[in-house]
Formats: sequence, C-alpha cells, structure tokens
Amino acid sequence: MGDQILYRSQISGAISGIASQTLETKNKSGMIGRYCCLNASRIDLFRLAYNAMSVPRNRIYMVSDSLNILQRKVEDPRDFCFELICPPTSIDVVKTRMRRQLEQYFGWTAVFEEKKTVCLVLKDVGYRKSDSGLPVGYLFNSRESLNYIRGQQLSLLINYLNQKLPLPLLDESGYSTPVNLDLPQDLTDLPALKACLEKQGLSLTEQIRTLTVLVFRPVNKLQISF
Repeated sequence: MGDQILYRSQISGAISGIASQTLETKNKSGMIGRYCCLNASRIDLFRLAYNAMSVPRNRIYMVSDSLNILQRKVEDPRDFCFELICPPTSIDVVKTRMRRQLEQYFGWTAVFEEKKTVCLVLKDVGYRKSDSGLPVGYLFNSRESLNYIRGQQLSLLINYLNQKLPLPLLDESGYSTPVNLDLPQDLTDLPALKACLEKQGLSLTEQIRTLTVLVFRPVNKLQISF
C-alpha cells in the first residue's frame, strides 16, 4: 500500500489529464515528507531543482557535444513527473536529492555562469505616455489587432517578452512608475516591436551585456537530449 512507503524517488512520463503543478506534503513542523512535480518539461524540472524558475528560457544554454561551446536549443516537447517520498526534511535537502536524481537519469547537470551575450536593451529616448483611452490593465494576445499596457509596471511587459523572445531583454529605461504603451499584434515580431516602441519614445537595440545564465553540461556518457 502507498501509505507504507518510507522512501521513494522516481521519474516517470507525463500523466494524462493532470495539469502541470507542484505539490508538497508537510508535517506540523513544516518539514516535507512528499514532493511532486507533475507534467513539467525536463528543463523546468531542472529549473525547479536548482531554484532557477525566475531564470528566463532565453538565458538557458546547453554545451554543444562536439565543440564544447554554449548554444541555445529547442526543448524536447515531452513532459515528465518527479516524486520524492522521504522522512520529513527541509526543502533544501529535497532539492539536493531532486538534483541528484535528475542528473543520474538525464545525464546533465546545471550551473550558473557569467556570460557575455547579445541582449535587447530598452532605453528611454523621450517616452510619451499614450492617452488613447484604453482601460487600465494589459493585453498580450496575438489574435487581437492591438496589444497594450495601461497603468502597469513596465516589468510586466519585460517579464512576458523574456519568455517569448530569443534574446534576453533588459530594462534600462529607468522607469519605475506605471506606463501606458501601445503594442503590435505580434509581440515576437522584433522589427514591428522596435518600430512601435520608437514612436512612443523607447528604443530597443541589440547590445552586449554580461549576464548570469543557466548552463546545462553533460555529467556522463548517457545523455537524454533536451
């Protein structure tokens, strides 16, 4: 019976019909006895294990097998599940055990490194606040003819674009107050995005910056590709 299990760590394929989620079972002292991550990509499993969920995907690199250089790769579309059942312990110990299991199965480890990389840098060149009368809020939807952000922090847009654009986007505009911006239909269309922002007094240019990135490196000969 499941309630007789004292220790178990397992990785499985996706479970049909269940949404992607992370579950914890804690005792009265807050110690964790069961930790599950369901229907997540292998990169997200590693991000979770290394406390790197805040690292955008455009700051994740793989080591090329033949040339030993860093490169971005298209992620495998399959999802996986991870579960750990153990005597009550801290989240730090849980994450350490999770990292060990992921490394053993997938054959990769992840490390944080400083890397000079091409970035998109947003700067103020005479920002003009739009007053087109759209409601406070935002809309980021490619099915709409006009996207926008109204009365919201610029970081909302930056965080969204960093999940969609291939290059890291840095905000060097200096704006800490809410903004109003009209945006193009396709936010991943860089020429359209640059032109739209330029009309409103914000420049978006490619520049070199040193960033903290998450790098996947092989740890053994058996590697399940990403």
